[in-house]
Amino acid sequence: MATTSEARSPLKIVATVQEQGRVEFKVPFPAGAKIAAFIVEDDDASDLEFMAAASSSVDFWDNGLDDADWNNA
Repeated sequence: MATTSEARSPLKIVATVQEQGRVEFKVPFPAGAKIAAFIVEDDDASDLEFMAAASSSVDFWDNGLDDADWNNA
């Protein structure tokens, strides 16, 4: 199995399912490139929930009392 040290960023491509379940979209990869696709139904509300959870969890680290305890440990 090949490994790489390069970080690969996922792409989010939103597409609409056409008749007979057909989906078409363009990707920024050359012809013949091997790719993997994971398909899930898009729910805009879940994106907002993930962003809210990610930003709210940062507040945990901004705590002066906890900082003082760790700095003196």
